[in-house]
Amino acid sequence: MTTAFSRLLSCALMAGALVLGTVPAAAASGGWSATLATALPAPRHKIIGGALWKCAGERCSAPVQDSRPPLACRKVAKKLGPVARFTSPEGELAADALAKCNAG
Repeated sequence: MTTAFSRLLSCALMAGALVLGTVPAAAASGGWSATLATALPAPRHKIIGGALWKCAGERCSAPVQDSRPPLACRKVAKKLGPVARFTSPEGELAADALAKCNAG
């Protein structure tokens, strides 16, 4: 496959997944993604730290704002509950950073 075709196919698959709601929007755009320890009972939109977080079940996503990932994680945990996993364009938070995130 050519590189251009691979990118086009990848974008088409992500767009389809977004329409179906299976991939958080921020994951497709390189934003933040949080997996909550407990699923929310209903889809929810909440502004946290200046970012619009969109959640469905245990998955939440938001565009990256001017904040460090550990700080953003802490704010999400405070508003939505314990976080089991937090990723940013820099990668996934390590276990010790995730523990601090949930400690407040």
